[in-house]
Amino acid sequence: MTYKTILVPHDGSKAADKALSHAIQIAKLSNAKIVIVNVVTEILYPNYISFRGAAVNVKSARDLAKEIYYEMKKIAQKLLDSKKKQCEDNGVSVEMVVSYGNVSGSILDLIKSKNVDLVVMGTTGLSGISKIKVLGSVARNISEKSPCPVLLVH
Repeated sequence: MTYKTILVPHDGSKAADKALSHAIQIAKLSNAKIVIVNVVTEILYPNYISFRGAAVNVKSARDLAKEIYYEMKKIAQKLLDSKKKQCEDNGVSVEMVVSYGNVSGSILDLIKSKNVDLVVMGTTGLSGISKIKVLGSVARNISEKSPCPVLLVH
């Protein structure tokens, strides 16, 4: 079977690096394009914040969240730039996407919008206690809900 578009969610983990290496090999065999995505997790905060009984200015919290998102986006872009080079050095066409929100939901949306026909992802990422988990929650969710095949790499 050949593939046209391979999605690789990448969070900077070793498992994601291994998944990208596998995706590169598959892309070379299929002449496929790789789409690498890093999802910046949404920061949820209430409309009213109290710290030790004193109200905290919500506008300040929103401003802080914007600064955090900006820094997280810069970190994500730097990570994806290094992964882009890895793909290009192997002669594979690549597209990079930084997305915001729920990780699983963002990946599932991208699968549909980019007409992905294969997802290659690590079994565990940077969140959670990966040494105890057999399969990470994001990998489990994507493998169960994806409309296309999912290759899990550990």
